[in-house]
Amino acid sequence: MCSSDLDGSLVRLSQVAFCHDTFERGLTRARFNGRPCLHMQVNKTSSGDIIDIARAVYDYVERESLLMPAGTSLGTNSDLSVYVSNRLQIMKESGALGGLLVLGALFLFLSFPVALVTALGVPIAFMGGLLLAGALGVSMNMITMFALIVVLGMVVDDAIVVGENVYRLMEEGMDPHEAAITGTAQVGRPVVATILTSIAAFLPILMLGGQVGNFLRPLPLVVSLCLVVSIFEALTILPVHLAHWAAPRMDRGKARGGRTWYLPLRALYTRFLSSCLRWRYVTLAAALSILAVVGTLGAYRVPFVFFDDFESKLFYVSLRLEPGTSLDETERVARVVEAAALALPESELESVNTLLGVSAPEISIYELGSNLAQLWVELREGPSRQMSVSEVIELLRADLDPLPPGVQGIEFGQMQAGPSGRAIPSRHNRDRQSRSSGPFRGHCRHHRRRARSGRRPRDHWRGHSRSAPVAVRQGRHNGRIPGRRRAWDHRRRS
Repeated sequence: MCSSDLDGSLVRLSQVAFCHDTFERGLTRARFNGRPCLHMQVNKTSSGDIIDIARAVYDYVERESLLMPAGTSLGTNSDLSVYVSNRLQIMKESGALGGLLVLGALFLFLSFPVALVTALGVPIAFMGGLLLAGALGVSMNMITMFALIVVLGMVVDDAIVVGENVYRLMEEGMDPHEAAITGTAQVGRPVVATILTSIAAFLPILMLGGQVGNFLRPLPLVVSLCLVVSIFEALTILPVHLAHWAAPRMDRGKARGGRTWYLPLRALYTRFLSSCLRWRYVTLAAALSILAVVGTLGAYRVPFVFFDDFESKLFYVSLRLEPGTSLDETERVARVVEAAALALPESELESVNTLLGVSAPEISIYELGSNLAQLWVELREGPSRQMSVSEVIELLRADLDPLPPGVQGIEFGQMQAGPSGRAIPSRHNRDRQSRSSGPFRGHCRHHRRRARSGRRPRDHWRGHSRSAPVAVRQGRHNGRIPGRRRAWDHRRRS
């Protein structure tokens, strides 16, 4: 009720308005695959395991779907754990392939025991590096797995050099224990210098600040720690294993079972190296020429992209209608776009999730409004998909041309990794044209000349209404910039 300030009489709400019980007016709505739905989003904490969380969500949906009433169902979409699973699979395949290549290369030139002992350095370096990185607060994430893939080819270099030199001394007849000590000491300093050079290439990334620095922090830490554990294993553990397990059998002071098939290749390389040393200036000039050609091609032919776009299975279509558009009208327009998305080939489409009254191109950036709508289109994962995300977007864009009536703007985008963020948005309205072109060009140049000369720019429109610039845009200036009198006359006429 309302109390009057004059006589204290009461005015009941029913006397000035219609009152009835109803639900609160909804600000947002959601649709899934063309049907109304309740949309819930599951986010993990910084310490959560996205693969375990996704598995728990799938188990819950499968269990509760059996208890749902008739006409209702549970479903999932936008599972981001697939990217982590794919990266883990790549790391497993790369590790297995790298281990086989190391074993094969060492077996061809040395012996199987040496190859096996040397390859053991890879898991030792990985386990030690991850333990140290975990102590520094690094978790297992996409950047950590990328760092492991990068360092995979580096952690065996020092072990190969040490193992080959120790085995060479054993083949020459030296005692295995003495060969392990002497061979490691001979190549210890160059191997340490090589590892330190690699570490020095990655550690400066820790000096980056801001969001980019926090995003890339696991990369130099994991790479450097794995290399440190690798050099420790190559200089301490590997020589002991070689002395006990990889000593060749001797026959009259010579090793039995040595590899000799590569001797012709070594002789050919020796002749080539002698020629290069004899014609050293020609060799130097040729090397510098090749370096210049490669550098030129890299500078002018190879594009530089700091964070490249990756192929995502999700993309969004954001709609912005005229301000003041009701949520019902926004839903009607969004259904047109939704129908076009659902018409995509079944071999490409997984699901379509429509959000009405909200636009959220990023998790931490969202906007509410009855004139906003956003569709999240999920494509199939795996080899069954024949089209890329860009091709699907172009196909959908062609189906939506021309745009539905009432749409002020439409945006297509896809989820991206990295801290670079979205491009800076810029919206231009037709009634707010720049004064740097058209009839205002001379006016702006006049102001710039006065500014460079130190004089205050003269304002032709000072003290007048905004109708004068409108008159100029409507073409009433007769090809000239109107002065004060013309602007005043037009204001009087209007």
